[in-house]
Amino acid sequence: MNIHPADQSVGGVENLSEREQLVKYWESHSDKATVEGMHLDTEAVKFTDSDRDEILSLLPDYTGKDMLELAAGIGRFTGILAKKAKSLTVVELIENFIKANQKTNGHMKNIRFMHKDASKLAFENDVFDIIFSCWILMYLTDEEALALTENWLKWIKEGGYIVFRETCFRQSGNIPSKNNPSRYREPRFYNSSLASISVPAPQGGRYKFEMIKCKNLETYIHRKG
Repeated sequence: MNIHPADQSVGGVENLSEREQLVKYWESHSDKATVEGMHLDTEAVKFTDSDRDEILSLLPDYTGKDMLELAAGIGRFTGILAKKAKSLTVVELIENFIKANQKTNGHMKNIRFMHKDASKLAFENDVFDIIFSCWILMYLTDEEALALTENWLKWIKEGGYIVFRETCFRQSGNIPSKNNPSRYREPRFYNSSLASISVPAPQGGRYKFEMIKCKNLETYIHRKG
């Protein structure tokens, strides 16, 4: 399996500067590619399994499905998803993370690894049954977040599911984050953004998102209060 090179094309000096800052920030936490680096928390090993299992419990049945996993990191979810999915396209911006993921899960033949900037991705319409992301929109500008979620609606098959997880309000990990590029939005930003998006449907009319569930993770409530 090949890791596809990162997309270096960006639209303007301001965007390039933000991307460089984002990459530099995460590279500083990716040298050992650990769960502590993923959660930005020195005690992550105590709750990462519970966090993972709780999120997986929120996914629809993905047996035999074509899936897209964005911001896959070191692969906390990748191997589990690939065991049941028909195909799994894995996207990650940080090189050390995707290399660690490929080292762990690269033997699974239904995974395609892509070292790419998710905001620059291009797929055909109607190719995924499920799109899953963990901590990605919070690293995009409002405009980029809206553009990506609109693409989700184009890439997903009719009747498909999109499951995404973001940190809201404030930082959740205990590792000091100098020059933290995160945008800790309120949940209503994501709710209103999704409600505002629609794309043309092939048979006429328009596709829109239907909100099924929005909740706080019990793992973090118990750990962080």
